[in-house]
Amino acid sequence: LSQVFQLFEGLLQQLLVHKPEKPIDFLIKTLKTPQNPHVVILGPPGAEARLQCELLAAKAGLVHVTASEVWRDPCNASTEEGADARARIESGELDAASLPADLMVPLLKQKLRSDACVSQGWVLEGFPSTPAEAQKMLGAGLLPTSLIHLDMPDAVATARLTGLRVDTVGSRVYHVDENPPPDAEVAARLVQRPEDTPARVAERIAAYRKNMAAVLPL
Repeated sequence: LSQVFQLFEGLLQQLLVHKPEKPIDFLIKTLKTPQNPHVVILGPPGAEARLQCELLAAKAGLVHVTASEVWRDPCNASTEEGADARARIESGELDAASLPADLMVPLLKQKLRSDACVSQGWVLEGFPSTPAEAQKMLGAGLLPTSLIHLDMPDAVATARLTGLRVDTVGSRVYHVDENPPPDAEVAARLVQRPEDTPARVAERIAAYRKNMAAVLPL
């Protein structure tokens, strides 16, 4: 029953997005068109969503799309949004990891409707992360067929992140418990990134939980 409900919900969303002149013909065409997987993977800080996306993309032959990198993609290079994003990021006005939804969604739309994504399917990493992004994505007709949430206890996420250390020579990342440095010389030059301090990690996890409460389906 749930699969039937999801099917009708998806068709209704497509009608609202595309507003076809002949709704019945549109629905028939949609039902006859094979659907490649469109997967969104979300997870709290420390959940290693990128690794899971890479593994799924390799196993299922999907295109791995990282939201914060779509402004670099060749399919966006000649667009107004792509040029705007590049200029603002390279000037330091914006951070690539936090592009506003009004700029991000058009770039994503261009990428997810590229030939490769249409023919192979896609797995999208870390987007949407806020209710506003989810609404913009839905309004653009970018509907996933599956959503995977990599949930984990806050204590586990905290331990993973606060234990990270970066080698000032070569920028290699270690973990004080899970992947300690090989010797005392390397250990002496390790630093903790500001975003991995206990206070900042607590803020990141709290923000994630608040946003996901409004993004994830009940």
